[in-house]
Amino acid sequence: DYITDPLPLDGTGVIGGDDHCDYVVAAFKALPNSVVPDIECTQTVIDTDRGFEYTLAFIGNPGILKEIEVIEHLDGARSTILDSTDNHPFDDGQITIGLYTKVNGESDDYFPTRCEGITVKVLADSADGDDSWNADVRPGSIGYLTGPDADLTAAEAKILKRCLSDSDWDSDNNVEVANWDKGFVVEADGAGPTTYNMIGAFPHGIKVVPKETTTGYSKFSYGQYYLVWYDETATAGKEFRVANLHDGNNLRSEAVESYVYTTTGIVQQLGYGNEADQEIADNASA
Repeated sequence: DYITDPLPLDGTGVIGGDDHCDYVVAAFKALPNSVVPDIECTQTVIDTDRGFEYTLAFIGNPGILKEIEVIEHLDGARSTILDSTDNHPFDDGQITIGLYTKVNGESDDYFPTRCEGITVKVLADSADGDDSWNADVRPGSIGYLTGPDADLTAAEAKILKRCLSDSDWDSDNNVEVANWDKGFVVEADGAGPTTYNMIGAFPHGIKVVPKETTTGYSKFSYGQYYLVWYDETATAGKEFRVANLHDGNNLRSEAVESYVYTTTGIVQQLGYGNEADQEIADNASA
């Protein structure tokens, strides 16, 4: 365990012209062995002379950290805080401290590999005027990946295919020079029948992370996860289908340009519903 140097305290949250946050950051960074290499602190005054609250982000420490503790007594009954009359405000209930640890960092990144050479935007496949779904939309196919300013070029599509690579740990069914899985199955419907490409049992999982030039970007800008598969029968420029959406943006001007990160992990869907005949498999005849 590590214990910081004593921290000065004032009800206003300001000591000698500096925010309490400044003292907290300095105390943590002064711990030996660079145990806290970097930390950020934001402070909010609750009410004038009535106290303050602050949020700490341990941006240099990945994973789950041990809970922070506030030491209220240095030795036995001697309080760490005394007021002007040498009373013990902790004991008298004049001062209370709440400590909340809401967010822990991830210890493992399962999407570590950035797809170099491309950025994308994720769009809903809907009409801009009334947000009605377009013709290629069906279960597991409600959006698509596109380039930041135009459709993905043939060269960019090849890069993305190569990055997506295998989706089911079975290289024998990979296709094309990119040696990848398209992640779809064929379903038949009605008399004739009419066939559709549908999301398969093993779609690709990706993470997209906003590009640094995005308005409002910071080191805390979070990524989003998507299930992606390829439908060569879809409208040109919309072949990389997306099964889930985080917003309803359907114009490139609305969406965020992002990097693509891929995984060697496997995503498996077991069925379309809860009935016995809903197993995901090719069914090209009615």
